[in-house]
Amino acid sequence: MSIIYELYKNRGKTVCPPNYTRVNSCPLILRTTSEDLLMANVFGILKNLNPHIWLKKFLEEALKQDFSNAPLENLSFDFWKRIHPPGNMTHKEGASEVDLIIRFDNTAILLEAKYLAPLSLSTTHCSTRNQLIRYIDIAINHFLYDAENPKDVYFVVLDSAKVKPWLIKYYRNPKRIFNEVTRSSMFADYLKACETIGKRIGWLNWERLRIILEKSKNHFLENAERKFIDDLLIYLEHKQNEAIRLRNERSVITNQFSLKL
Repeated sequence: MSIIYELYKNRGKTVCPPNYTRVNSCPLILRTTSEDLLMANVFGILKNLNPHIWLKKFLEEALKQDFSNAPLENLSFDFWKRIHPPGNMTHKEGASEVDLIIRFDNTAILLEAKYLAPLSLSTTHCSTRNQLIRYIDIAINHFLYDAENPKDVYFVVLDSAKVKPWLIKYYRNPKRIFNEVTRSSMFADYLKACETIGKRIGWLNWERLRIILEKSKNHFLENAERKFIDDLLIYLEHKQNEAIRLRNERSVITNQFSLKL
């Protein structure tokens, strides 16, 4: 699936209605609201462009930390990596699928991409366990305290909201993380880990990413790279307008339903 396909193949057509269902007439991959499709289109291009120009700015804005001197050696992008939960959990939990893991130097960035949907407040097997603490579990137990390959690990939420999700603010308090994180290793200093991770949870919206790319465009030396950025700028503006349209449509549907009650 490409940007060109999504922008032009279905002009004047509604691929899936706002109240879609996962049936044969509405394939999941064709939904304009697909977060995986948005992630693939944007980062499938960015991973091939000069990371010193866009990635450092992206991380600095999302995490409010300085990455200007990061050498970005051994850079890799791992999409939709399935990671099993830590052991010794008090309840059943399936594997988590991290949308994107960016690795470089001794660093791992876990990226969760959202579009219209917020971070989930429950999981399949636990109604009180939210999506963010689930990823914090992974960050601490699979990366921060991975004895074979230790990492400086960060977590970033990328969405289309105008304000930072309240869950991110909530878990800036390390005591809240400590109360909920799975302590599966008897050798790990979980209090220190929670203090570390609490400072490494970041957020950025898609509109801000578009602005970063727009400001960075002329720093790319290759004409081909600048053309790819042009495509991304058009696409991200389209997705922002689409998000506004879909939210308005859903608001109308909700209001109409409320009036009928």
